[in-house]
Amino acid sequence: MAKYRRSGCLYTPAFYEKGHSVDKPVIVGHWPVINYRTEELSTHNPIIDLDNNIIAIDGGNQIKASGQLNALIINQGEYSFTYMDELKDSITIKQTHNDSLGWIGSVNYPYYQIEPIEKEQYFTRCKNTNANIQQWVKNEYILENNDGYYCKEGVSTTTVSVNQGEEVYILDDNCVGYIL
Repeated sequence: MAKYRRSGCLYTPAFYEKGHSVDKPVIVGHWPVINYRTEELSTHNPIIDLDNNIIAIDGGNQIKASGQLNALIINQGEYSFTYMDELKDSITIKQTHNDSLGWIGSVNYPYYQIEPIEKEQYFTRCKNTNANIQQWVKNEYILENNDGYYCKEGVSTTTVSVNQGEEVYILDDNCVGYIL
């Protein structure tokens, strides 16, 4: 660790993507894990990557509307986690829905700039210009300014299956056709 600058050890944006050369796991935060998941299942759960000796635990608590406070548990060399969030409004699923779309990912900092490609009733297929991928974004989350189109901060583009009787928490009940 002596070869690392103090400032780089205290704060390095996107540390997980940069890596390190320490031979022990480094536990990092201050960069929400959701920011690493542009093309993965949208979740705030920690990334425990022992192959690269990095454990990223920042759940975006108080930074992201859907964020959570993560706690890393180390028990006899095994890593697990628990979390707590502020989601309070829940509903019970009345009818099973099997996701046939398979959309995964999220629009995250700093990749908010998008280009709409194909608008449908509830979603628009967009090119995420910074991440260079295509994502389906809920129409209400697409905004326009003088610089073009961008996506509302921290939006999941993941669709999931739900089962009848399952309790789910609501992130946004102001969307047409869907509750997120």
